[in-house]
Amino acid sequence: MASEFLYAIALIVNTFCVVKTYQVTLCQESSYNITCPANFSIKVLNATYGSLKNYSICASKNASYSITNLCNGANSCFIESNNQVFGGDPCPNNYKYTVVNYICYPQDCAQRTIRGKCCTFPFTYNGVTYKECTTVNYGALWCSLTTIYNGNWDSCLGLYNRL
Repeated sequence: MASEFLYAIALIVNTFCVVKTYQVTLCQESSYNITCPANFSIKVLNATYGSLKNYSICASKNASYSITNLCNGANSCFIESNNQVFGGDPCPNNYKYTVVNYICYPQDCAQRTIRGKCCTFPFTYNGVTYKECTTVNYGALWCSLTTIYNGNWDSCLGLYNRL
């Protein structure tokens, strides 16, 4: 009986949870600063870079990956719409655009990086688990942005960066 009551409460709370989705469309060679309200972080849902011509879409294969790595976890993120950002021209001789869909979610972040991203703790680097920023193999305090280090890292904010 008690478990049914708790389930009903969780269901009611979930029913009223609404997250606003934002969309930014940039013309080729333009830029924009995506910004969430204070104490909120960006979560990229998807991104495209390409052109629409003759009812067929030609698009960069790595647009979502590039924008996600650049923006996820940050409070604000400066994006540019050009061939260099997305690794080449997916549609030669066509005018292109970038479309980014994202949400702003409440920050639950114990440690920020110098670019406003959230450190992930604990994280594993070279088989060792860290619960705070480290200087291993860098000389300045840094943290991983993923649970298992995969090359996504940043310098820690608010701490002395040189020991």
